[in-house]
Amino acid sequence: MSRKLRKLLVILSIVIIALVLMPSCGGTPSSDAGSGSNSPSENSGESNAAAKTGEPAAGFEFYENEIFGFILQYPIEWMLFDGSISPAEYKEMVDEVFGSDAANIFDGLGFDFSSITAVWLDFENAAGDFVPNANIVVSDAEGLTQNDLKSPINLLSLQDMYEDVYPQMFDDFSSDGNMYGKAFGGNYFAIYKFNYTLSGMNISCYQAMTVKSNNLYVLTFTTHGKSDESKYETIISSLEF
Repeated sequence: MSRKLRKLLVILSIVIIALVLMPSCGGTPSSDAGSGSNSPSENSGESNAAAKTGEPAAGFEFYENEIFGFILQYPIEWMLFDGSISPAEYKEMVDEVFGSDAANIFDGLGFDFSSITAVWLDFENAAGDFVPNANIVVSDAEGLTQNDLKSPINLLSLQDMYEDVYPQMFDDFSSDGNMYGKAFGGNYFAIYKFNYTLSGMNISCYQAMTVKSNNLYVLTFTTHGKSDESKYETIISSLEF
């Protein structure tokens, strides 16, 4: 298994950890998108955020990140947390889930905890202690291209890694079909869907990743019950660089 594919799984695993623990975290929502403490990868150079093109879809609004130079749309009822959770707090979460000093292992594999750029919480559809949520992670992925995500061999390798690691993290883990590739808005994404149980509740997760200018962009959506994939695809399709 190549090192860059193993690094992808580390990134994806930490994304899911953050989502599982986020409902109990502190922090305040941001009204100034792009004002977080994140920094671009060394390979991305200076980047300007994409210009807003037209109006957002009905019921959506724009999120713009000037540091990493991207823009997307998200549902207006979702509460945005942008830069309110520090990298140190994320490291504490990882250690809590995986055990003491686990975050140092991820550090050694090159994961930058400041790459978690934004988190959205859908309080209107909360159930018990669980809040449906989404986030986007941007991480250095030097040498990785969208063509790598199109490779059936790489997709199968990533899926094998998911299905080897995630059952150890989640109760009643099951995949929802094979990992597959799909084009949205001029970008190509690798997509994986899976389910698990959290405090007796059925949870579904939809994760999409793409590559641009040596950066990996991972969007993760987690909810209870059945996923609203049309909403997720509106968000993914709106991603511009």
